[in-house]
Formats: sequence, structure tokens, C-alpha cells
Amino acid sequence: KDLAVMRAIDWLDVQTRDVVISTLVYTQDVEIFTSVSIRFRVDSAGNVDGRHNMTSYTDITRHRQFVFVAMLITTSVCALLSSVATARDMVRGMKCKRGPQMYELLASLTLFAYSLVLLISSLKQVPMGEEYDDLLHTTLEFKGTGVIEWEALSQQYFDAMALVWDEMQWLLRHRIVTYVVLYVQFLQLLFFFDCHPRLALVTSTINRSLDQMFHLFVLFVLMFLILAFMASWMLGGDVHAFASFGEAMASQAKMLFGEWIYADNADDLHGGMVAMYWCYAISFMLVLFFTILNFFLAIVVEAFKANDEIGSDTIEQN
Repeated sequence: KDLAVMRAIDWLDVQTRDVVISTLVYTQDVEIFTSVSIRFRVDSAGNVDGRHNMTSYTDITRHRQFVFVAMLITTSVCALLSSVATARDMVRGMKCKRGPQMYELLASLTLFAYSLVLLISSLKQVPMGEEYDDLLHTTLEFKGTGVIEWEALSQQYFDAMALVWDEMQWLLRHRIVTYVVLYVQFLQLLFFFDCHPRLALVTSTINRSLDQMFHLFVLFVLMFLILAFMASWMLGGDVHAFASFGEAMASQAKMLFGEWIYADNADDLHGGMVAMYWCYAISFMLVLFFTILNFFLAIVVEAFKANDEIGSDTIEQN
């Protein structure tokens, strides 16, 4: 943002790690503003890695803004009423589980608070169209020829781009927070399944099999980590998928979903390395892919059958 400082160091120096080239693209008629950035990063070995990023933004104007505000107000009111009703039930001491009730209260209050924050912050935001006009007019309305005028123009341009960047970051922060709030509501929906005997099969099955799944998960994690370390230790120098311990774990996660079992450059292995690779691959396939995953399915099916029998007996008694 401070061009004088950047010019003093000639824009780049030996301590520069990132160089970003960015601009703003406007799509007419659909009113979409896209921030395009290309980041060049210099690592400790002197390699330059280039990556691009595009973030699109659409202004909420006219009738869409009215609908957006109305929905946020409706959400806030409903969340507040839900919080009051839940708090009233807790004070009266109704026969309900305290844990789900506390979670419902916190989820409702979270939704109420975030709806208000989003409403207030969105109304304070300058429309992207106005910021784009400011960015465009800094160049179109330039009439100077001297060095001072060009420096002032550059400073105005970067100030306008800084405002656009701040709004993009605001949008990204709210996307992340909105995802968290939606996930909280998703978990609350799972708790609501307990209200109906048939729908409660989901939560009751999880509760019944939780102990066995926990012990199976501990066993799975230990074997997963050991196999990943073995693969990176022995095969990391020859197979790119196991070049490091982290990459080995990521590759094994893909193998669990059946994406692949034969690494791309495994054909380049020779001699004893081929035997080492297939010893690892067969162990992973038999122990983790077939045995552990089928144990997990067996635990879930057994718990589901037990809960289904209990539910059927309850319905017959009623």
C-alpha cells in the first residue's frame, strides 16, 4: 500500500518471498466482478512456484438485496424465538436430555448472532460496482504528465485495489463462518432425529456402536500411520506418492476410497524394491482396505439390527 517504501527497495530485494500480480475483471450484464491474482513464491532453494487464484463477487442490488435482508431478519427472529423456547423448557425442567437442549440453545443463539452480524456488515459494505468505477476512473481521468502526477495515480490505483482486496477478504471470512454455522445446524438436525422412533434409528445406531467404533478407529489409525511411515521410509525416494510422510498419508487416504492401488511410477522400481512395494501394497489392501473397512460396516449393521428389533418390539407393544 505504501508505494514510497516499495520504490525505496526497488520493489524486490533478497528477502522477497512472494510477488503477486492482480487485477479485477468485470463481466457485463451478469454483474460479476472477478479478482484474478497470480502469486509467485520463492522457496528456500530458490525455486519459483507460480499459482493463480480467481475469486468472483456478485453485488446484491435492488430486489435481491431486499430479499436478502428480509431473509436475514426472518432467520434472526426465528432463531431468537427458538432460543427463548428452549431456555423456557430448560427453566421449567421438562423431561428432556440436558446435553441436546444445551446444544440446541447454543446453536440457536449462534444463528441469531451471526445473522445480525452478517446483516449489519453487509449493509456497511460499499457495492463492488462503485469500487470498480473508482478503480477505472483513476486511470481514465488521468491528465498529468509529470512524475509526481504518475506517482499520485499509482497511489490512487493501489488504494482502490486495497479496498477491493479488503472486500474480497471480508467475503472469504464470511464464507468460512457461514460454513461453520451451517455445520452446527446440521448437527442440530441430527439431534432432532430423536423426536421420532424411526428417525431415531440413525442416532441410536451411532450411540450403540460408538464404543466399538472408537476402539476400531484407534487400531485403524495406528496401522495407517505405521504403513505410511514404512512407505515413505522405503519407497519415498523412488515413488512420488510416498515422497514424504505427509504425502504417504494423503496417498493412503486416496487408496482407501479406491482411487488407485498401483502408484504411477511404480513401474520404475527394480529388483528388491518391487518386492518391497508389493509387500506394502498387499498389506495395505488386506489389512486396511478389506478387513478394517468391513469390520466398520459389520459394527454399524449389527447396531442397526439391534435397534431395529427394539423399535419393532416397541411398535408392536403400542
